[in-house]
Amino acid sequence: MNQQSALGHQVMIANSRGPESLGEIAAKTGATAVTTEAAARAEDLIIIAIPNKAKTSMG
Repeated sequence: MNQQSALGHQVMIANSRGPESLGEIAAKTGATAVTTEAAARAEDLIIIAIPNKAKTSMG
């Protein structure tokens, strides 16, 4: 994320716990902590990461 921010891209980061839980990583990377709804409205690229332990519960 640091590289994308450094290149002038607007980088947003979100998780299920809310933007309040992302302050440290946002500060380190230059990303903006947002809600999952705001991240889903991104226009150019969305990257979704799902922990392995959650995959079995996704049906």
